[in-house]
Amino acid sequence: MTNKLLFPALVTANSVVLKPSEETPLVIDFFVRITNEVLPEGVLQIAHGDAKTGKVLVDANIDKAAPFAVASSFENTSQICTFIERIYVDELIAGELEHKVVASSRRYQASPWAQNNVNIAQSYAACQSKSHYELPFIQPTDVTNITPYRVL
Repeated sequence: MTNKLLFPALVTANSVVLKPSEETPLVIDFFVRITNEVLPEGVLQIAHGDAKTGKVLVDANIDKAAPFAVASSFENTSQICTFIERIYVDELIAGELEHKVVASSRRYQASPWAQNNVNIAQSYAACQSKSHYELPFIQPTDVTNITPYRVL
């Protein structure tokens, strides 16, 4: 999935800093090393670290970050490896970002695909195992102040 997001950015003359999952960093290391063989120096870089490495900075454009984070979290029923599961935010902008994330989340409706105005439905695998009308639906939910290893 990395190449699906990376190559359009590179082809349009952007530099990229990849932050791989801390669970599978060696795959991305190899990928970046091979890709850098044909790129100018510094165009593609890698940033290692835990989840805090990608935290939203105080000077981030919140009007763009909030709807992007929501769409990246909910679209494709969160069944792709690049979906956003957590956002680490500086306390100075946390309230404003949360407000805008909640507002963006309200545009999404979770229910069976057969109903009108649906943008979140079950994954394909879930539909194969049960009637999609039997599965429970949880509407988009904003959860804050979660400790790193808390189970929801």
